[in-house]
Amino acid sequence: MTEHHRVAIVIDEHASVLLPTLVDRCHVWLVDSEENTKAAEYYWAQANTLEDELTCGVTTFARQADLPEQLLDIALELVEDHHGEFSHDPSVDEVLVIGAKSTDAVLAVLRGWGYTEIRSEAEGLVARRIRE
Repeated sequence: MTEHHRVAIVIDEHASVLLPTLVDRCHVWLVDSEENTKAAEYYWAQANTLEDELTCGVTTFARQADLPEQLLDIALELVEDHHGEFSHDPSVDEVLVIGAKSTDAVLAVLRGWGYTEIRSEAEGLVARRIRE
């Protein structure tokens, strides 16, 4: 059975309370805001050296766009650079997106990055690539 690699992408500027429950399950890409950055800094100060920091942990990224689909596209490019097939084994095949609604534009961005199975869950959107 193929091992899966999940990454959370949080584009909600007020999502700091979610960080403790997410970082133990997957690596989190957290949009930079005063609140989120403080939470990330607290995590970094408390975290032990991890065997694989790309499997669990947190990275912040700058808010370079206003529309959720644009911000998601930027975040997915960063995730692909750090967790994609040329960077991580296994490569990312599932993303949990928090802070974006299931709009046509958001779904188009996810599909454009190869995520074909997309569903809404309580935490956010879960998108998965099917590996051959």
